[in-house]
Amino acid sequence: MEHEVPAGKRRHSPAGRWAGLRSPAAIVLAIVTCLAVVLGIVVVSQVGEQVAREAESQLENHTADQSAALEELMAGVSRDVRLAARNVVFAEALAATSGQLLTPNRRLVEAAIIYLGKRYRVDEICLIRADGRETARWVSGKGIAPVTELSADERLDNPAFIPTMSLPDDGSYQSDPYVSPDANRWVIGVATPIVLATGEHAGVLHFEIPIQRFEHELTGRMFGGSGYGMLLDRSGHLLFGPQLADFRSAQGLPTDPRSAPFPVAGVSGSLSWRQAVATMVGGNLGNVSFVDGGVSFRASYRVIPSSDRIVALASPTVELYANADRDRLILGITVGPLFLLIILVSGFFTSRLSGANRSLASTNQLLGETSRALAHQAMHDALTGLPNRVLFQDRLRHALDRARRPRPEDGACQAVLFLDLDNFKLINDTMGHPTGDELLVAVAEGINASLRPGDTAARLGGDEFTVLLENVTEAEARVVADRVLERLRQPFVLNGHEARVSASIGIVVSTSASDLPEDLMRSADTALCEAKRKWPGPLRDVRYRHDGSRLGSVGARG
Repeated sequence: MEHEVPAGKRRHSPAGRWAGLRSPAAIVLAIVTCLAVVLGIVVVSQVGEQVAREAESQLENHTADQSAALEELMAGVSRDVRLAARNVVFAEALAATSGQLLTPNRRLVEAAIIYLGKRYRVDEICLIRADGRETARWVSGKGIAPVTELSADERLDNPAFIPTMSLPDDGSYQSDPYVSPDANRWVIGVATPIVLATGEHAGVLHFEIPIQRFEHELTGRMFGGSGYGMLLDRSGHLLFGPQLADFRSAQGLPTDPRSAPFPVAGVSGSLSWRQAVATMVGGNLGNVSFVDGGVSFRASYRVIPSSDRIVALASPTVELYANADRDRLILGITVGPLFLLIILVSGFFTSRLSGANRSLASTNQLLGETSRALAHQAMHDALTGLPNRVLFQDRLRHALDRARRPRPEDGACQAVLFLDLDNFKLINDTMGHPTGDELLVAVAEGINASLRPGDTAARLGGDEFTVLLENVTEAEARVVADRVLERLRQPFVLNGHEARVSASIGIVVSTSASDLPEDLMRSADTALCEAKRKWPGPLRDVRYRHDGSRLGSVGARG
């Protein structure tokens, strides 16, 4: 007799259980869950990648600043030695005799180089005749050298002497690093010829610059809390960096930091480090990754213009991308409950098999739109809808990068316009902030309507706006500025009342491939201030100098 199982204790078959999981409601719920998880991962990843790119951009900008600073350091030394050589006492002393200096001339020469030694941060200054005879020398910490200690022939021992003698008047020469026999440390020789009124090359004025000045410049401007700087040459020698002592020991070199030879960076360290060195010495600028002492680093490198030296800044990736990891975590915590809510709501509706497809499509569309709002808000002004400072600087940076390519024959370049409204605070105070906001929106629309396709307008905050004009001449930039001012002179209808405003514009035109976005914006802001200061007088050009004469700014007033 077959045993009968009570009805209340009957077991469901495996087929019955799987049938429930294959129901339309379960399938739709599973799809929604997967989509929410994937979308959450994508959103979090994209935000983290964007923050990481911004961190790398900051590292690149800092490296560019360091490269420019080191270039200016040596350019300044070259200017100093050329200016010092203009002192007539040097030419007169060399012209007075063909041997050692006459006593009156020697006193004047020695007084001059003592003054120069105190004025400039150099290790040594010396005056050398055309035949190689050293006639006077000042050494830091020692003072004037006795005549008996002066070198009889500097032509072979001084690496800057022979190349300098062939230079024209007001030329200068920079040697490769060498160990000074007087200062007993690594220096770079910088020299300029002494040319008489007759055109004869009578000798050379020679400075020795300690290479530690590069080290001080780098260590004084580190990136982040644990980053460090490096200096290499094109042959791969490490001139400065925290690995210097270890690499010297590993390669069997003397370890005296003042005079020991520079090690070859690419034969020591980890494999990734050696590969990074090969990339840096073989290129002009870029980013590399390597592992040093078990720590992962990201480095940005750039060649110092007019030299064979390369500056690199390295930052631990944990520190460099710390904000990216933090933002990923915060975003995950923030959107996680939202995605969970979406899953629960979707499951509730799909369990009733009512409008499952419409709910799913609507949810996905909402998530997509939310991601695009978030992206738009991060890069645009909330009031006017114009690009904000971050997006404007990014576009300006890309425009300057494109400008580094060969320029067209018509001389087109990039221009930045700075604009603000005059007495905007008065409108806010008399008509109220809502009316002021309405005016700002109208001004933004007027600016956009005055621009060419491809130009970029942005709001920096308050009543300050900026415009990027690509591939324009200075005259074309003025035409655009005049068009903007003319548009803003038209009356605005605000809250049912007609109002008129005036504006001021500062214009800066990029004339150099090495111009930086922050420099252009700062110069345009200066031109704006000058335009406001000169109003209401007649319009005049106002030009400023930035980094020599590479940058010009023009003020305009509406």
